[in-house]
Amino acid sequence: RFVPKETNQYKISSGSVTVYDASWNWVGSSRVNLTAGEVYYIKFPDYYSTTELEWNIKKLQEIEIQEGGSYVTSPDQSVIYTFVPEETGRYHFWSEDSADIEIDKKDGYYTQRGYGFDELFILEAGAEYTIELTIDTDTGNGVIWHVEMTEPVVIQEGVKYNTAQEHAEAYKFVPDSTGYYILDSDGRGQCQVYDADWKQLTSYNYDMADYETNNGFGLNIYLEAGHTYYFDILPSEDNAEWQINFVQTSGDYSYYVRENGTVEIVQYIGDDSTVDIPESIDGFTVDSIGHGAFQENTQLEAVTIPNKVTELQYSAFESCSN
Repeated sequence: RFVPKETNQYKISSGSVTVYDASWNWVGSSRVNLTAGEVYYIKFPDYYSTTELEWNIKKLQEIEIQEGGSYVTSPDQSVIYTFVPEETGRYHFWSEDSADIEIDKKDGYYTQRGYGFDELFILEAGAEYTIELTIDTDTGNGVIWHVEMTEPVVIQEGVKYNTAQEHAEAYKFVPDSTGYYILDSDGRGQCQVYDADWKQLTSYNYDMADYETNNGFGLNIYLEAGHTYYFDILPSEDNAEWQINFVQTSGDYSYYVRENGTVEIVQYIGDDSTVDIPESIDGFTVDSIGHGAFQENTQLEAVTIPNKVTELQYSAFESCSN
């Protein structure tokens, strides 16, 4: 039973805890807003009935932080940080010391956690976020940490880029033409696409069950000329080489022309049950069948592939039931 003397946010040192009001209505868990003079009940899981648990409850000090700032948090501090971004974008929180970070959006459903403390979060302008650090008690004078808004790298169609796993970049793309584009990589990983306001449009997330056979990532997406888009590239290995290309259409095929002057088929858009893939399209030699090009084609029964095709990308014929 706990009756706080001040209205404030409080932190209970044990994470496995539930807080109820005087009528036994759920209020929160280890971090909770409590009203002065009100009665609250703190309940621990039943398995603690046979073990001894040392815990405490402390009033959290609230500190407002700014983009571009550096801060120090010590293990003995009971502090919660608040942050209101001036711009919507991707923010980098990092420290050379050992700590974990949790970011919550007040009055919202946004929660992100980082372990090891070198994290990138997409945050909304004007929204209020709370930031809490979990620090090892052996950390002497505390953890020095920093926050800054990252500037996306401007990219161009048809150019290859290399993204390192240890610090993935965000990328900005303004297409010259309206239509479908393919983002394609030979390395394992994930990618997300956002509009100019950092609202997610689509994503590709590999299935861990297919990790051994998944040798790349990519997606097709319709983009409008002159509009701004952001790409998040998240390699699951050391790095990923990738590019974005405009997709053209000829007959039953969508394709793009690669750097070496050959064609990769992006998608088969016909409805034949027997398909003879052409040796060339619009005068360009076909040497690659792209990821998902025939995926989930339930009419397809037989395919003839010309000898000059040297690459079958991941999931090219996945889920072709016939």
